[in-house]
Amino acid sequence: MSEKEAKIYLITGDDEFAVKNKTRSIIVSLCGESPEENPSLEIIHGDPDEKKTPVELLGMAMDAIATPPFLSDKKVIWLKNFDFEIFSGKGVKGAEGEKNFNILAQRLLESVKTGLPDSVSMVMSIFSIDKRSSIYKACARNGEVHEFEKISIDMKNLSDVLGKHISETCSVLDIRLSANARDFLVEACGANYARIINELEKLAAYVHPGKEVGMDDCVHICSMTPELASWAFTDAVAQKNFRSALKALEIILTPKNPEISVLYSMTRLFSDMIQVKTAARKLGINANDSFFQFKSKLETVPPDLKEELKENSIFSSHPYKSFKSVERSANFADESFATAFSEILKVNKALVSGAVSPRLELENLAIKLCRLT
Repeated sequence: MSEKEAKIYLITGDDEFAVKNKTRSIIVSLCGESPEENPSLEIIHGDPDEKKTPVELLGMAMDAIATPPFLSDKKVIWLKNFDFEIFSGKGVKGAEGEKNFNILAQRLLESVKTGLPDSVSMVMSIFSIDKRSSIYKACARNGEVHEFEKISIDMKNLSDVLGKHISETCSVLDIRLSANARDFLVEACGANYARIINELEKLAAYVHPGKEVGMDDCVHICSMTPELASWAFTDAVAQKNFRSALKALEIILTPKNPEISVLYSMTRLFSDMIQVKTAARKLGINANDSFFQFKSKLETVPPDLKEELKENSIFSSHPYKSFKSVERSANFADESFATAFSEILKVNKALVSGAVSPRLELENLAIKLCRLT
């Protein structure tokens, strides 16, 4: 059911930022860019600091449903920032309180099941709802449900989850991401959904509507923390993009972020590429395989071979990260890895001596690594 067709919307999950962000977008779609100024909107605040009991909140919700629109031909009821415990009756005191709560909870459930009045829509942002509950099942059957669980860096489907969020947000912002830009946001921002949204909004403000956002745009606009800049630098070298590598160095080379950490990142990059390239050959994985093909081959590895490679980063790292390492490793011939480590070691010795310019050494290193075949 689309947002324009739905009359009941449930936005839930334990990712508070994502729940609030999606709820806000739905409210704006129903009530305009300044929803609080729209007379058709009635907000029932469920925040803990409002200090309202479950009976009071459910009573206000039922009163809102029963009251016809005023100064408008429609009415939007927003149950804002409710905790699921409100629907469990936690905190209700006394037999009379329990009786009133049960009556109100049942009335609200029936309203969701049988449908709201023609002129009324209801948006419910309820954190961490129990999917086994009657209210969830009724909303899923008769309304539109959006679920946002906290993103963990250990999630097996991390790339898919983040990719979905990124695609939805890009659609709303009317921008497109290049493959490199998408990978940058997924890997550099990690499991921080709020940060990804923030970066996408800045990119949308920077590029023309409908324009594709590239890696250069990300380097120019995204908040370049040392982590993001380090990722951008190593990715630029892996992609043999010297200009992007130099831009990233502008941010990395600060007193708080010594150049030695850059060398560590480069060492780790080439170590990972060697490991996954070796494992990929044994597993029959090709650099031009799609992510789906890559995952399928990883999941069907014979037990004895998986045991042999259990320490290899192709298994110990997140699947999407390993997939990208295989892809990048194709840019370098086997003999180039020995050359890369030799050049990194030379720069490390030079920097330790303190007799050279760190920036010049790292720029020269980037040039040499990007030129490797």
